[in-house]
Amino acid sequence: MGFWTNGIERLLGFTPYEDIAIALAAADLAPDRDQVVAMANSEKYGGAGYIDEDLATLAGGNEWATELCLHEFGHAFADLGDEYWTQNWHYGGLEPDIANLSIYEADDMAAEQRKWYRWLDEPTVPPAHGPIHTYEGGYVYYATGIYRPTDWSKMRAFVDDHDRPCPFHQVNVEQFVFKIYEIVEPVDDATPEGTYPLSTEFFVEPLEPATHSLDVQWYLNEDEIPGATGTTFDASTLGLSPGQYTLSVKVVDNTEMVRDEDRRVLDMTFTRDWTLLFNDSSHLNDTSKFYVKNASGENVAWFGNLGNIVLRGTFTSGEVIDTAPPGSFIIKDSTDDTVAYIDNEGNLCIEGSKLSGSCNPEGYAFIIKNSSDANVSYIDFANGDLCLIGELIDYSNP
Repeated sequence: MGFWTNGIERLLGFTPYEDIAIALAAADLAPDRDQVVAMANSEKYGGAGYIDEDLATLAGGNEWATELCLHEFGHAFADLGDEYWTQNWHYGGLEPDIANLSIYEADDMAAEQRKWYRWLDEPTVPPAHGPIHTYEGGYVYYATGIYRPTDWSKMRAFVDDHDRPCPFHQVNVEQFVFKIYEIVEPVDDATPEGTYPLSTEFFVEPLEPATHSLDVQWYLNEDEIPGATGTTFDASTLGLSPGQYTLSVKVVDNTEMVRDEDRRVLDMTFTRDWTLLFNDSSHLNDTSKFYVKNASGENVAWFGNLGNIVLRGTFTSGEVIDTAPPGSFIIKDSTDDTVAYIDNEGNLCIEGSKLSGSCNPEGYAFIIKNSSDANVSYIDFANGDLCLIGELIDYSNP
């Protein structure tokens, strides 16, 4: 890495160009890197931004190093072009594939809805550098034929002609937001997709920008749930009748730094759907029941005297159980290995199979009997088989 790249003294770059691979290989030693900034141990002014490689360079000992880093980061991360010009040339080429440079003047830009047309005539943030418009000059060399969004910005200079610091301003800031959302989603985590009982509390963990919160809205069967705008939602509060429903959530970053609503929908919106299942167990006539409760004292399952079993959660069989969730009702074999459990959510998991018939186990078992002392269901200790003479209803209300 050195100065005089492409014959320009202040251009701190890689010669030959292939040496960029050395910097990127070194950066790859850092976990999950997204952007690379290569800093030279020099007081000489200079830097560069490599858009296609997500790589910026700067001289770290220069008094303008911080501003220089931000400017080159604008190139390397946000894919912004230079808004200054060093020659009195006229640009006669095609529309640049760069968000902050255009061949179109304001009237044509607005009429054809190009680039920053949504921001035209918007006042710039302090210090005021005129309204957002089309100011001629930019793209390094061209004084005419090419336009930039503001008179001054950090992509033109670090300070303006009144020695005031230059912000990026709105058009360029919007590109930073877009690039961030090309890397991250609007949420860090959420309840996994799937089918859940009505007792489930769902969650999303939105990003937390420094300036605002993301908007959250929950839906039932595509209809907004009034007041459901928090990061968690308890489906039991819906008071639903037996049936199948779709619960959804939408998380949107509605920051005012973005005006392109198509990009907001595409990159800045997170949606997820879950199936809510509530199976009817009201027809069961068991009069005596063995209840399993959670830590809050709520019924999560019962075994009835008619051989029926009702679960708040789901039933799974044939799975090897390493460890039961904390607080579970556990059935173990003679070697103290878990062969079945009912957890706090009312999920019943067995290592064996679901059987039906006379329900007379060959060995030791957890047995439910009726008033005549006949077995109506059991889970055996040997391999976790479940036998019952009635129905097993999951996703219900025990």
